[in-house]
Amino acid sequence: MENEIEEVRKGVIENFFDVLDDFLNETQSPIEKLFALKMLKSQEAFYVQSRINRLPLEYFEKDKQFEEMEATIDFYGRTLLLIPQFKVQQYHTIDFLLYLPKYDIRIAIECDGHDFHEKTKEQAKKDKQRDRYLVANNFYIFRYSGSEIYEKGNSIFREIEDFLINLLRKR
Repeated sequence: MENEIEEVRKGVIENFFDVLDDFLNETQSPIEKLFALKMLKSQEAFYVQSRINRLPLEYFEKDKQFEEMEATIDFYGRTLLLIPQFKVQQYHTIDFLLYLPKYDIRIAIECDGHDFHEKTKEQAKKDKQRDRYLVANNFYIFRYSGSEIYEKGNSIFREIEDFLINLLRKR
């Protein structure tokens, strides 16, 4: 019986790692992978899944479906989704969407590694234009540098958590 339990336990762990790897493979840079892992590590309860979804936002054709990887976090009894590489519009993709569906709260998380952001004036201009677009469409934007994520990534979720708690108190 103990051998059977250990064999099943190993299978469960292997399945979890496979799904977690699928989730991490949706990211585009090492700093995004690190952000996601530190975010999930800071949680007491979460699960990762792939599913067919309808867009929570009205930027694509009505009733368009897509497959996405997401981490579902228990945020004080509320569902908080962490979705990598979320397309807001055909040409706007954010590194992560943190989405609190019950309250339609959307936080765009941008992980600004030096190799991808503000390396040129043109890239900085595009980032600023995208930020304005997101704000105009009811997103909150949190930008973190690669060094912030690397050095104090564990405190980043506490910063976001405090923001969400204060926002929910106002509703």
